[in-house]
Parts: sequence; C-alpha cells; structure tokens
Amino acid sequence: MDRWPATGAAGVKFRQDGARLLFTLPLNVRARAERGYTSINVTATLHFDNGSKKVYEPLPVVLH
Repeated sequence: MDRWPATGAAGVKFRQDGARLLFTLPLNVRARAERGYTSINVTATLHFDNGSKKVYEPLPVVLH
C-alpha cells in the first residue's frame, strides 16, 4: 500500500473543470510474472469548507 500526503506531495496535481475535481497521481505498477493487474484501487478523503467526502476510484491498468 502506498500513501501520499494531502498537501506538498511531489507529483500530485489538482485542477478543477466546472464541478469536476481532477487529480493527477504519480502511480506505478511493478511488473511481476506471478501477478496480473487489472486496476489500482485509489481511495481518498477530500476536505471541503462544509465537510468531507470519501472517494473510491478503481483505475484501469494498461500495459505498454
């Protein structure tokens, strides 16, 4: 399991597109012969002025 601090993390970027919040995370998947990966499951807690929101997003893994 990897964790990134809420602020100041190298490579973490945020931008807003209307009502959408877009995050760029520096994620890598280590290639292992005995494992096949289909997704990286990302969880986060977003803190707003009026409360917080838990987010879960399975990100597909694409091998190049």
